[in-house]
Amino acid sequence: MSGYGLLATFETEAALVEAARAVDSAGHTIVDAYAPYPIEGLPTLAQDQASRVGWAGLSGGVLGAVGGLTLQAWTSAFNWPLNIGGKPQLAWLAFVPVAFELMVLGAAAGVGLAFLRLSRLRPRWRTPGWRDTWPHDRFVLEVAATGEARLESARSLLRAVGAVVVSEHGNVRVFSTPTATAQSFRWLDRTLIGVACAATGVSFLLWPDWTRRNLAYAPDMAVSPAVTTYSSSAVSEDAQTLRAPVPGTVPRGPLPLHYEATEADALRAAVELQVPAGIAAEPDRLRAEKLFEIYCQPCHGSDGHGDGITIKRGFQPPPSLLTQHARDMRDGQMFHVITYGQKLMPAQASQIRADDRWRLILHMRRLQQRLPVDPPPFGSPPAPEPPPP
Repeated sequence: MSGYGLLATFETEAALVEAARAVDSAGHTIVDAYAPYPIEGLPTLAQDQASRVGWAGLSGGVLGAVGGLTLQAWTSAFNWPLNIGGKPQLAWLAFVPVAFELMVLGAAAGVGLAFLRLSRLRPRWRTPGWRDTWPHDRFVLEVAATGEARLESARSLLRAVGAVVVSEHGNVRVFSTPTATAQSFRWLDRTLIGVACAATGVSFLLWPDWTRRNLAYAPDMAVSPAVTTYSSSAVSEDAQTLRAPVPGTVPRGPLPLHYEATEADALRAAVELQVPAGIAAEPDRLRAEKLFEIYCQPCHGSDGHGDGITIKRGFQPPPSLLTQHARDMRDGQMFHVITYGQKLMPAQASQIRADDRWRLILHMRRLQQRLPVDPPPFGSPPAPEPPPP
């Protein structure tokens, strides 16, 4: 094959446009058109179709968003279905940030890969040097021709429509049928890309285990060895880990309660503790409702009947907050129960502040005033009477 394309040079803009129309009507492939300034209507004649980069960006963004939503839904509802504060397992609003970030990342990756693919920016591709030698006041039309007959037909047509110079170039092989060598290189490229992607995926899967086995004792704060609290360790000079507070000190914030997690101290708290006046006078009840929804509703239910979501997960039903026993319980005793726990109920002092515990008690009282009395659990003994004040 003597050539792969033709370059036709014209003196005027009108001659270039007319030649492009003639070449397009004759069925030849117009690769590109070059001019000192943009020419209206020329991209359509030069078969400059709508770019597929936008579609690649859209596809990458959709794949990234769907992948992010699917990954979070799978981990939250199927692989690790952990219920936190009554939040639904498929809380799609919480999935939006990660899905959005992956959508942007996927769109950017799709646009970049599509641009490199459509521009043929490969390591073996070189920009033709003859484009830099054209004069800047000429109009050039690049026409593809892969066969002798098509090449001669295109050359005759370009001369007939007024081309000043018609030159043949063969250093750009984008129009020819790929040879066996080129096809083998393409197969090699795809194979190498596939191997690289597989190796990357395997490395991501094995990295945590490799780090745990090989970097367990590396002298780095990020991968320091895990030790038990208050146990001896070789990391520090005195072979200690977490230090205990100085005896006699108290943490910052509310003063500590001088009670123990016993029934006797719960009855003593019923006499000695009461709702602070400032909290009782607060008009805003929204915080108390939200606290009840987060910390109490999973077990006690939305209205305190003891029918929360934990019952559906196999936990033992808690007592209702609407029984006569719960109504007769004084605020101080209820505060003690929330703080130190009782029977199956764990202590909540580490996650609920003292003032918020009083707000929860006031919310429970409002539920008891609004809803009827629930019967006591079957076989429950009568509750002891608190001592008189």
